Amino acid sequence: QLHPNAATLKIEDEAMLPFYNKGDWVSGIKCYEDAILAIVNQLCIIELETGLFICRLLKLSERKKHYQLLCTNLYTDVANSTYLDTKITSAARIIWHRKEIK
Repeated sequence: QLHPNAATLKIEDEAMLPFYNKGDWVSGIKCYEDAILAIVNQLCIIELETGLFICRLLKLSERKKHYQLLCTNLYTDVANSTYLDTKITSAARIIWHRKEIK
């Protein structure tokens, strides 16, 4: 309620190791359209046009208004770990991270 543009995501896989482990929580403030350019090259919560939220490294694409969404774990077995030349709805630079307590 206090932050209507906040995006929060529970990490569900190991695609973002060593930064985020499965079960960790991340959060940030959503950016839209041209404001997304200010957070390129950052670890972000990405909202795909399909409505799916994922955590990825946000990079520019050569295509206008398209982005590269990269995982940081090169050895992941996660399907769709990398998205190339993808249009997105929003991106939130991760500013809050909490580890799962086991």
